[in-house]
Amino acid sequence: MLNKLKKIVTLLFVTTLALFSFRAMAQTPESITRLTISENFEDAGKAFQAMLKDQPNNGDVYYYYGENYLYEYFTDTVYGSEQAAAKDALTLFKKGVEVDPNNPLCYVGMGKVALMLKDKVSAEKDFADAQAKFPSKANKASTVTPEKQGLTLAKIAEAYILVDRKKNISKALPLLEKAVALDPKSAEIYLIYGDAYIENNDGSNAIAQYKMAQELSPKSPAAKLRLGNLWIRARNWTEAIGYYKEAIDIDSTFAPAYLELGVLFSKASQLDKSLQYFKKYDQMSTNVSAKIKYVNVLMESKKYDEAITKLNEISKTDTTRNDLNRAFAICYFETSKYDKALSASEHFFKKTTPEKTKPIDLYYYGKALSKNNKDSLAIEKFKAAYKMDTTNIDILSDIAGSFSKMKKYNDAAYYYELKISKPSEKSKITDYYKLGLVYYNLKSWVKADSTYAYITRNKPDFMNGKAYYWRGLINSNIDSASVTWQAKPYFEKYAEMIKNDSVKFAKDLVTCYDYFASYYFLGPNKEICEARKYWDKIIILDAKNEKATELLEKTKGKCNK
Repeated sequence: MLNKLKKIVTLLFVTTLALFSFRAMAQTPESITRLTISENFEDAGKAFQAMLKDQPNNGDVYYYYGENYLYEYFTDTVYGSEQAAAKDALTLFKKGVEVDPNNPLCYVGMGKVALMLKDKVSAEKDFADAQAKFPSKANKASTVTPEKQGLTLAKIAEAYILVDRKKNISKALPLLEKAVALDPKSAEIYLIYGDAYIENNDGSNAIAQYKMAQELSPKSPAAKLRLGNLWIRARNWTEAIGYYKEAIDIDSTFAPAYLELGVLFSKASQLDKSLQYFKKYDQMSTNVSAKIKYVNVLMESKKYDEAITKLNEISKTDTTRNDLNRAFAICYFETSKYDKALSASEHFFKKTTPEKTKPIDLYYYGKALSKNNKDSLAIEKFKAAYKMDTTNIDILSDIAGSFSKMKKYNDAAYYYELKISKPSEKSKITDYYKLGLVYYNLKSWVKADSTYAYITRNKPDFMNGKAYYWRGLINSNIDSASVTWQAKPYFEKYAEMIKNDSVKFAKDLVTCYDYFASYYFLGPNKEICEARKYWDKIIILDAKNEKATELLEKTKGKCNK
């Protein structure tokens, strides 16, 4: 719900402020909102401060300056502070009322803040005070133009649509109807009207209002953005992309369009295109929340080093966001900087709260602990992560792996068996392979052989056929008295599979050749010449092999061939 509010409010502020920037002349408060809608909040703030030095009694400057704070908050409601944004904006709105008491806009701003803070009584009073500034029998001296009256009513409606928790559309629609009557050529009013219909689940009327706004302001990137988002709601990605690109064609500095394209292509798993647009957005915006989205796409693209660089840039200006520690932990782990990954995880958990902790946080904390040889602690984190998300059965493999490192093989077996028992494609051959090793260490020969038999049946070339090797070792233990020599076919199969890379697999080949030599030297047929052949092969691979050297010397002259 919070994300939906964030999305809708962000878009409405974009359309509202953008249209002003295109309707207004340069050097007006409205024109500075071009910076606000491109999410360059600091630059916009500096521009408003400079303008106030020249126009200290212009209520419009205070109004749009206050809106700059609110828009910054609404673009990042997760980590932004509602109280801080409301306080900063309210200070400006009150100052605007003080220096320009007949300007209705700052009263609207005060009412909007009141709604944010759930003070509906104060909000209604502020909205009434704004409308009291309109020309009337009781206020014949008012100079508020019809256009500004229409804007004022539309801005009150905007507050009801987006800031009021209950979405008071019944109050918004009549206000917008009056606003259109007062200024029928205001594209901005039609956009807000469209938003009201969207919140009222009336798509047809919403489209009509957006189309009217587009006709009235064909050069507005805000109208294009709004129509693009309408098509997103209809799941028509092609149309949406077209409108976003048209917005950029109109104004290449219109950052929100790049953000929407980045998000859209990210969802479509077209990460290269997504990165292209996020990078462009990143160049234009000071919005830290969106920069973190850019980091997320870099991480999805497995560009972890680039993500770390971007995270370091963000950290220079903002160290308050704990999700930076989350991202650092993942990126450092994925780039094998395990000590830094652990430190980042520890910093994250010092600041987080249970409701803000995700399974991935616990999972990577556990992985970092394990890589730093703190497996008992790692197991605790893995278990907590799995409790939060039982669909991620890969965590069971990590738990089992940590138990294996601690030589607690019975516990390791339990978790590998649990993982394999889950009806999921995530049960991997790797799990069977590691379970086989656990059974081997437990000397559960029958279970171990059965587990590796599963691999040789289903993926015989896994790890260059290593399952055959383990079946050879297991069966040599089962046949410890060398009665049946049942390990021989498994060693033979493995030796055949790795013979072309004897350097890489020298150690395994020595084991295989030693078994073959023993078979021919001690087996039923006593073929000494064959035994010597394999001892010779062992010496080639391992010149210092004492056993092979000794037996070659011992059997010298005993081969008649």
